[in-house]
Amino acid sequence: MSAAKHTPAPWRYEAPDEVCIKDADGGRVAILTNLRGALGMSGRRDPNEVIANARLIATAPELLEALRRLEVAANTVAYCHDKHRGNFAAALSDMESEAEAARAAIAKAEVQS
Repeated sequence: MSAAKHTPAPWRYEAPDEVCIKDADGGRVAILTNLRGALGMSGRRDPNEVIANARLIATAPELLEALRRLEVAANTVAYCHDKHRGNFAAALSDMESEAEAARAAIAKAEVQS
């Protein structure tokens, strides 16, 4: 896996006056707007949509890590199935654990407020 080039996790979203994504130190990673279309000429987004977008963006580092770990686990299962059938059950169990972590990250991104 390559080293991350993005701002390190954890990220969180805040929505007091402006909707923004902040890092662990409180620095802004992103500021979201409610404007639709180029230059906001198509109106404004529903506030719930903006918060859902912020939640998804804030969980991006966790989702990326979960996908990376799931990829490793899936590759291990495939390798064990092809080459070392005796290790297949353990590799499959690891993949199931990583899939659960991926489901948790997805749920966090999709949680309804």
